[in-house]
Amino acid sequence: MGVPRLFKYISDRHPTHIRRFEKGTYTCNVDYMYIDSNAILHNVAQRVWNYGQHKRVLYAYTPFGKLTKEQKTIRTYEMYFEEIVELTKIVVPTKVLYIAIDGVAPAGKICQQRERRFQAASKNAGTDFNSNVISPGTVFESNLTNYMYYAIRKEMSTNPAWKDLEVIFSPPTVPGEGEHKILDYIRSIDKPIRNRSTHCMYGPDGDLIMLTLATHCPHFLLLKEDAFDPQCVMYYILNMGRIGRDLTRDMNGSATAIDDFILIGFFVGNDFLPKVQMFHMLENGLDTMIGVYNSLGLPLSNGSGEVIMDNFHRFVIRVASFEIAELERQATVNVRDTRFVNRTLLRHMTHGRVNLKTYADAYYDKARVTDPAGVLHSGVKEMCHSYVRMMVWVFMYYTKGCPSFMDYYPYYYAPLMTDLARTTFSHVNISFDHADPLTPFQQLLCVLPANDRSLLPSPYHKLMIRSSPIFEFYPSTFDIDYEGKLQEYQGVALLPFIDIPKVVECYNSVKTVYTYKRNTLGRVRTFKRDDRTTECRRYTSAYGTIHDCRIHARS
Repeated sequence: MGVPRLFKYISDRHPTHIRRFEKGTYTCNVDYMYIDSNAILHNVAQRVWNYGQHKRVLYAYTPFGKLTKEQKTIRTYEMYFEEIVELTKIVVPTKVLYIAIDGVAPAGKICQQRERRFQAASKNAGTDFNSNVISPGTVFESNLTNYMYYAIRKEMSTNPAWKDLEVIFSPPTVPGEGEHKILDYIRSIDKPIRNRSTHCMYGPDGDLIMLTLATHCPHFLLLKEDAFDPQCVMYYILNMGRIGRDLTRDMNGSATAIDDFILIGFFVGNDFLPKVQMFHMLENGLDTMIGVYNSLGLPLSNGSGEVIMDNFHRFVIRVASFEIAELERQATVNVRDTRFVNRTLLRHMTHGRVNLKTYADAYYDKARVTDPAGVLHSGVKEMCHSYVRMMVWVFMYYTKGCPSFMDYYPYYYAPLMTDLARTTFSHVNISFDHADPLTPFQQLLCVLPANDRSLLPSPYHKLMIRSSPIFEFYPSTFDIDYEGKLQEYQGVALLPFIDIPKVVECYNSVKTVYTYKRNTLGRVRTFKRDDRTTECRRYTSAYGTIHDCRIHARS
């Protein structure tokens, strides 16, 4: 998801670096092409299985409506790969094609995935397809991986445009979100080669703008679909190298401008922290932040992926000075749905003015953080420390790589900006201990509702029933808080926070006879064609046979 309205912000200010085109009317070559492919998989599944934004009333009369479940699954895999091939006709890679599927995520993202999958479970009712199978560790994704091993070999054997490529595939058994696995690979390229090479990343998520900026590559393109095109034939291509150059100019030419832009953008939105309330209806949030940044005139980071905490604190203090006015403006907004009315705020408005003290007390009471009135005591203080710590974590995640797989923010709501400003940033612990990622089955136990336990092998089902010591983490019903929001997807699912160590302990108590390959931590696989070899191998899979296969794969 990333920063809301970030694409609009960029396109409004830097239109000359963005091109909109219809599929088939534009093509370009790059050295490296990267495909963050989970969105492709979800979109294809919606078309084949008839749910989500591609649901059709006359589905039974479409080619998909006549298929068996097994045929639909295979067709999903085929169309997913076909979409990838089509993308390589728009932006043609000449050296490397990197395809990534999401693996096990850091704990901070697991919290968000848990919300999404619990909400998806209720929407899946009455459909033939459970979208939660699009998760690491499921049979669906394990079979998709095997299909990809076949499809990549076949394409490299038959498609002249692919025969000289190095094709890298990062399956769901390799830990990390797809886009961040790609960033780790980009960072591994020698800097001189990286900077003189041309790159393109594909993906619809807003955070790819931040990620491509974080590479600091001068020749980097971003390809994305026009999300508002009902025919799905229009694309945008963004020249992120030039956009980064112009952003630097917009931010007083600071040497750390791009990294600082990434950091302050996370206040407006990110996938790991709830948004500070003052930013929920702030249309020009990034403009406000950049204005404050320019007036401050201090770098917020050091150019090496580290936050300068004193300067960051000064920045937060200045932003907090806008909070009262913004809350008072929010109180005047007419929302389209009564669920979105911010009653907590309105109860503390008098003649258009907010009583920040009484509002803060009510806000933190709702957030289940209680403190003596008027003093920043332990509850809110810990909340603020956790928020600042996680902001630093997110920044490091985008600029250097994942600092720890086990850190997350253990609250439903963000602190008020005023209280963040009152926090002593130098007292916040920003050292992160190395922690290994979860296994795919451990993540499934963390994110799936109990009714989806069939996605795990049967020995683990008992962990998601009433007699289980972790059954409390699998409620059948839960509230969603829409107060102060503008869109339904912004609602906060009030699920119990998962206790990951407790889940892992229970997982370890389950003794299984089998070692499940889909539960192992896998490796990236690199495919290369060798026409010089005299050895012709036959490659056989459940999805087809390649009789003269000259494609070598290494892990």
